[in-house]
Amino acid sequence: MSYDRRIFNDIGLIGAASNIKKNENPPFDLEEFYAVYPQFQGLEELPDEIVKMYIEFANEVVNENRWGKQWKLGMCLFVAHFCSVYLMSYSDINSPAAAVIAAGQSKGLVSSKSVGDVSVSYDFSLAMQNVENWGQFNLTMFGNQYVSIAKLMSKGPMWVW
Repeated sequence: MSYDRRIFNDIGLIGAASNIKKNENPPFDLEEFYAVYPQFQGLEELPDEIVKMYIEFANEVVNENRWGKQWKLGMCLFVAHFCSVYLMSYSDINSPAAAVIAAGQSKGLVSSKSVGDVSVSYDFSLAMQNVENWGQFNLTMFGNQYVSIAKLMSKGPMWVW
């Protein structure tokens, strides 16, 4: 069986018959992110280089063609989510190995607390959902908002005749 390999590698050919819309996004930088979420700016635990890394990541995932006028919102929510997750796993440079490991462990949502003899229960079900269900985006309110809007943005037009 013979086939032309270029067909499988040409995003233009595939994109014309699918839902794929890849293009270059407009510039988006730290200042734009900090203008929307100033609470992340100047945190010693969150260097600008980390935020820039998440902006680059967002640029690959949040496509202006798909998000339209809400693109900047999608970028900000995506970056804020990953900055929050980064901060959840942060440990001081002088921390012992056990503290670094503990900071990097999956975190569940607090489901119950007690005061007498101190007890805390965690629900890991949302955090452990598979990627198909947007699992880790449930860890932050930024992620929840991102997913809600992303689901709306992924809906294509519907024609009824």
